[in-house]
Amino acid sequence: MTFDLENLLSYAKLSIYSRTEMRRLQHGILVIVIHLALIGCTQSSHLCLDPAGCIVIHSDEPIQIGVIAPLSGDRSCPEARTTLENLNQLIGDKKIKGHPLALSIWDTYSTYELMETALVELSAQPTLVAILVIQCQSTAQEEALLKTWMNYNYFLVTDPTRLVKGIAHLDSLIIPKGEDLILPRSLWRAVIIGDQELK
Repeated sequence: MTFDLENLLSYAKLSIYSRTEMRRLQHGILVIVIHLALIGCTQSSHLCLDPAGCIVIHSDEPIQIGVIAPLSGDRSCPEARTTLENLNQLIGDKKIKGHPLALSIWDTYSTYELMETALVELSAQPTLVAILVIQCQSTAQEEALLKTWMNYNYFLVTDPTRLVKGIAHLDSLIIPKGEDLILPRSLWRAVIIGDQELK
């Protein structure tokens, strides 16, 4: 049996090249796996595919709805109290996927400063799903403030009817993850703000 020296050398080079490339490929895969594992450690364990992010409501937390209204002061009105009472009756002992609904109510005493404070404080609550602003006789300054916040805050509404319809749709939008709940922001915005018609 004879061996062609040139073919033998070519085969040896090919084997060495293949092994080297295989090591590089294995190294690359290992780096990717480690990178993904580190990302997983630094982020929430919840899977959120919504580009706008998700509201995560943990097992021991209620689903929070903020209400800002001039319940007292020189520009208060009976309609504000009636709307609040109706909302309280609607929520009652209602639960969505085992989580109670809870209202966080702020009386502005008919002042711009307290309305602004309420907007800042409520927006900082991570489990808040909506802020309803009930208005009686708004000043131009308050209207400008609300316009700014409507552009900034995904879930600021001034129409109680839309909030009520949104609450009715929450059960179908919220995704259970273990004992926690995940609410995709883009879908919820479409319902609560009215980017699409409710069906």
